[in-house]
Amino acid sequence: MTAQNSHIITIDDAQAAVAPTKTSRFQILFERENLTVEIYRPVSTDHQKPHNRDECYVIIEGAGGG
Repeated sequence: MTAQNSHIITIDDAQAAVAPTKTSRFQILFERENLTVEIYRPVSTDHQKPHNRDECYVIIEGAGGG
């Protein structure tokens, strides 16, 4: 990958996009072709419904599962 095609998203940058002071708990961080990188900050409970696409979750802080 060349420098012009690279895109670095730090955890701090991602968390700032959905900080408690922001109105949205969801933000698209990067899109390219069939890839979308998003961040979602649920508050206490995650109310998302299943999606019709493949997804990968990375938990930055806290715990996943029920």
